[in-house]
Formats: sequence, C-alpha cells, structure tokens
Amino acid sequence: MSLAGVQDKLPVYSGPDGRIGIPLDGTPSTHILKRDIKRLAGSVTNETFWMILARLCLDAAEVAIGRAGKRDYVLVIRYDRVADGQDIIRRIHQEDFCQLLGLFPAGKYEQTGLGRRGGASLPQMFEALARLMSLAERLLLLDAVILNILICNSGSHAKNYSVVVGASGWARLDPLYDLMCAAPYRRVDQYLPQTLAGKLNADELHGQ
Repeated sequence: MSLAGVQDKLPVYSGPDGRIGIPLDGTPSTHILKRDIKRLAGSVTNETFWMILARLCLDAAEVAIGRAGKRDYVLVIRYDRVADGQDIIRRIHQEDFCQLLGLFPAGKYEQTGLGRRGGASLPQMFEALARLMSLAERLLLLDAVILNILICNSGSHAKNYSVVVGASGWARLDPLYDLMCAAPYRRVDQYLPQTLAGKLNADELHGQ
C-alpha cells in the first residue's frame, strides 16, 4: 500500500475488461483501491455510502464496492486522469490546499498539536480560491464544508480538498473524495480539522 494517508490505499490500473492490476514503468493509475479497515467495522460500506450520496447532491469521485477473498474494498475512479485515445491515460495536475497555501502536510489540520494553531484554516482556504476562481467555485467549497460537518467527517482536512490547476493559470475545485462518517467509531477523533465559529466539535454548532 503505497499512497499517503491514514487508510491503506493502492494506486491501480483497471482497463475496459475490468481486471485490476498494478501499473508499472510509469504507467498512470486509473483507480485508487482502499481495503476495509479492521479496527473500523464497515469502513468500506461507510465510505461508499457517503461518496454515492455526495455524488448525487454535489460532486464527488465515482466509487464501486468489491470483494477480494475475505476482504472488502472500495474502488475510486481517479478524476485527475484523462483518456487520450488509443487507451492512453494522461495525468492532470492537481494541488491540495496544503500545496496551494505553501504548507507542509502536517499543516492539513488547523491545530497542529497541543492546541497550537498554524495549519490551514477555512478563511485561508477560501482566500486561496478567491485568488484563483470565480465566486461559484467558492460556493462549491462552502457546500463541501457543510456536507463534511453534517456527516461528521473528521478527516476533511486541507489535503482532502484540492483543485485542478491549468497551465494558463485557470483552476477548478476537484470532486469530493475520502468521505467517511466518524460518528460510529469511538476510537476515531471526532473533532473538525478546521475551526468554525471558534468551535472544533460539530455538536457545538447551532443555527442562529
């Protein structure tokens, strides 16, 4: 499992015949495979459900659920790939919000440890979009933040939001990915990655 993150995940290639293989010699992957997390019962079903729901109401990466032996997995289609005829797959450049803000990966959480702030905050993320995109794209980010709070996705940090950046400087917000509800799991941190109205716990947020 070679991709970064809390979950074990593997970049794979899946062609028209549906077979899954490991891309070699620089071949771009087309999907990301995530196996079930033993300590988090139903993690594959959890993520698949919320990804499908998000795709129905906003914009999220397409997913499919599968089983290999005794292990369940979720297969995520990479949206940062494009087919260029003759079954040639090309990579599309994207940057997550830590990269946009010039932060190290550890800055993906607003509080970087021991209560210290210094990581990516929501105002910083929206300001980054304001430099690159239209108001409509910023509204999409707002919708994504609201969804992540409602589903108690404590993994919605700055590296789980990203944009596609074109060579001429244009940019667009990427589809959502890595959506999972943390509420059923007592061992998982329930705190929000970024503060909202000074709160880090979604239970403390109330409408006015």
